[in-house]
Amino acid sequence: MASYAKEELPFNLQKGERVLDEIEPQKDGFVLTRMLRAIVPVAVICVIAGIYITLGAHAVHLGIGVGIAATVLLFFVVMLIVYAAALIAYGKFKYWVTNYRVIGRRGILGYSIDSIPLENITDIIIGRSIPERILGLSSLRIIPIGGTSITYGKYGNMSSANYFPALIPDHARELQEKIFDLRNKRKKETGRIL
Repeated sequence: MASYAKEELPFNLQKGERVLDEIEPQKDGFVLTRMLRAIVPVAVICVIAGIYITLGAHAVHLGIGVGIAATVLLFFVVMLIVYAAALIAYGKFKYWVTNYRVIGRRGILGYSIDSIPLENITDIIIGRSIPERILGLSSLRIIPIGGTSITYGKYGNMSSANYFPALIPDHARELQEKIFDLRNKRKKETGRIL
């Protein structure tokens, strides 16, 4: 169990609340997962842009090679931007599990924080998207009362305390069990029916 000073946490602890676990995504997996998810859309956009660039280069007698080179350069520049955005976002992604709730912080330029009370959690799903499978990772999706796994989309809602990306599979299973145990204990404490 970790001990924190108030100024270290980007949120206020409630009376009697303690931080039990602090989770960060696996860095390389987080960045590479985001890059793998971006490759196809970026490639499609670059091919479309490349056709226009190539036709324009050919029209002004620069040759098709210039258009193709510009298209490849465009692809690498856009992927470099995706890489930089993923690195910046990684620095903002952090999750805390307390004896009362699950709290998530995420963002790119700024950050936002939200939380889910433990007693409002109905399910915790371990997911493995294609990029996560390629990289040997898992993610957790926490389903609150009134929510469904469908509402989190194909890859999960990456802007929510409900989504824990880029976890080692064993850690994801341990975290799932820990949150379920804490939820059950919290329901007993608050008098909610299990």
